[in-house]
Amino acid sequence: MKSLIVVAHADDETIAASRWLAQCPQEFTILHTTDSGPRNPKYFTRAGFHTKEAYAAHRRVEFLDAMKIVGVQESQCPVAAVADQEAVMHLELLTIEIAKYFPVDRIITHSYEGGHPDHDATAFAVALAVGCTGIPILEFPAYHAAGGSMVASQFIPNFPKVKVERVIFNATDTARKKQMFACFQSQQHLFDRFSTTEELFRLAPEYDFLQPPHQGQLYYETRDMGINYATWREFAVAMLASKK
Repeated sequence: MKSLIVVAHADDETIAASRWLAQCPQEFTILHTTDSGPRNPKYFTRAGFHTKEAYAAHRRVEFLDAMKIVGVQESQCPVAAVADQEAVMHLELLTIEIAKYFPVDRIITHSYEGGHPDHDATAFAVALAVGCTGIPILEFPAYHAAGGSMVASQFIPNFPKVKVERVIFNATDTARKKQMFACFQSQQHLFDRFSTTEELFRLAPEYDFLQPPHQGQLYYETRDMGINYATWREFAVAMLASKK
């Protein structure tokens, strides 16, 4: 089986699919839709870097170290030339980039959940690229604030008829994921919120990307990312208009 993982940042693939990667590493291409380096100095300076480029390069090294644990080669892991937090500004580029790796048997990507604007833009770009090809899209949860506070590793319960597959870990799986997480030293402040005992997937429902993923304030609107849903939607509307 030929599988394409399309995720926003270096580490999202580890959060999403560490067990699958370990079981059949040669099967996967992993496309990052951003370089994992935000332009906002807050993000790279708090990690000890003076430039976004240095931070992005460091995160790439962390990612490749994690991939060595499961046997994924650097040649399997392309990166789009888009800055972290700016994916929605480059939807056309990302749609074209994703389609370069077709045909594939399945795509694994983010759910549309309002956790991070890049996650949502990646989900949208995948849906656009797949179009009517019939390629199945499996999605995973990262984090959201649908209930008013941040929840990680769980889907928003907005599509109750869509079956959720729970990949339950054994002790080896858990130890491996923790070992992979340890490679991402710059992100250690984040990982305690994510499960190391299971990974969840479901077939992506037919989202209306011109409606917010849930009512109320989205999680990324509570963070200093320079974007809110209204602005995100403007880029989505422009992308759809360009396709008519």
